[in-house]
Amino acid sequence: MGDTGSLVIGLVLGLLTLKLMTLENASTPFPFNREQLPLFLAGVLFIPILDLFRVMILRASKGVSMFQPDRNHLHHIIVDFGLSHHKASIFIGMVNFIVAFIMFNTIQVYSSVTSAFILITLFLLAIIILFLMNKNRAAIKLKLKIKRSMLGFLSL
Repeated sequence: MGDTGSLVIGLVLGLLTLKLMTLENASTPFPFNREQLPLFLAGVLFIPILDLFRVMILRASKGVSMFQPDRNHLHHIIVDFGLSHHKASIFIGMVNFIVAFIMFNTIQVYSSVTSAFILITLFLLAIIILFLMNKNRAAIKLKLKIKRSMLGFLSL
């Protein structure tokens, strides 16, 4: 998809999120308390939020520019783990759908505090799983091989 496609999708997601947050007296009422809408939207945007903050924290901790490309994004970790690009995209979409479904049902049953706690728990669980996946020996070897080939290509 590249940078342009990612930026367009991010822009559309951001605009739709803001539009939903600002709807007044919607013709279709929400099946949950309107005050819990940000928790639901965080569930819908789970993967982009997780990937954004995870990569930003990793780059800041390494002292690398936020705009320098690397293979620390969620998609790269899953592909390096052994899935094809197509299967990785389907897997990421399914995880995001499951989290959105969990949050949709959670905010209907529980209070805002409990729902927020469940969302934070899902984020922490995802970070732990990604950390373990990224420490996979095969993935590390593949990343080193790609890095060496890129360095060799750039030194030509």
